[in-house]
Amino acid sequence: MTTKDAGTGRVVRMALLLEESPGIGRDAARRLAEKVQPGDVLDFEGFWLESNSFADEFIKALFDLYGPGGLKRIRMENIPQLLGILFRKSFCKYAQEESGRHASKGSF
Repeated sequence: MTTKDAGTGRVVRMALLLEESPGIGRDAARRLAEKVQPGDVLDFEGFWLESNSFADEFIKALFDLYGPGGLKRIRMENIPQLLGILFRKSFCKYAQEESGRHASKGSF
């Protein structure tokens, strides 16, 4: 599942993690997100689960767990093209919501 990478923290092999914790869509996304932490490098080589519901829930779960600052400290590599597009879309959506919450509280 994970290996140590000199200087960058854990490398999390997402395809292996998915095999250890099978499921699809939102359920799988939440379980996988709970096993990730800021500073990790997520390697998506061989990862086959590419759906909007997975991407949306995975990014949402990371936002809920670590906030935008923690999420920015998680590096992702070897992301399949479609999954990368879906991740970016979800990240923008939740970043915008987070920004709106701060703006409504009067902070910038």
